[in-house]
Amino acid sequence: MYVIYYSIFLRWATDFNILRNLYDLGVLVDLMKLQIVSGDTGLEMHFTKASRQRATYSSPRNPNKLVLVSLCGKVVRDKIVEAVRKASVYSVLADETVDISGKDQLSIGVRFCDKQRIVHEKFLGYTKLSAMDSKTIAGAINSFLKEKDHDYSKCVGQGYDFCFTMAGKVNGVQGILRNISTKALFFIVHAIDSI
Repeated sequence: MYVIYYSIFLRWATDFNILRNLYDLGVLVDLMKLQIVSGDTGLEMHFTKASRQRATYSSPRNPNKLVLVSLCGKVVRDKIVEAVRKASVYSVLADETVDISGKDQLSIGVRFCDKQRIVHEKFLGYTKLSAMDSKTIAGAINSFLKEKDHDYSKCVGQGYDFCFTMAGKVNGVQGILRNISTKALFFIVHAIDSI
């Protein structure tokens, strides 16, 4: 959870094909060792017992690594969604992109204030796009937010780039979603780096 929350990459030394020394096992293993040294007897017992059974789930070659990362990601995302639910208002942020395999996708994030009036901007996830037109993109955002059970009556902003597909007042994404949430004003976002 710590590594995901603070955006620390889960890399093992072998992932980089570098072995600086025999003790360099990567961020995740180092954090687990730190946790054990700090007195986490449950984790220490797991590694002591599991290492005899050869099932610690800490190997870079472990196929369960992606499952563990996905589960941790879900926990973090659920905490963000819960924080957004507690906020009085929020804005949706989105940017269309193409992944490494050439498939269209949409990155979706939220911006909200907590009870201490601290502004948070958080990445929620990616969703695949079947097309790059405004109806498809607006439908993807709508479906994504409904899936996460966001209350549209609290949505007061939309942040996208200024391309016509996103920014069009009538047929653009902002126009379509404004029909769903009339309070959701459109703001131009030049770069959504932090989500």
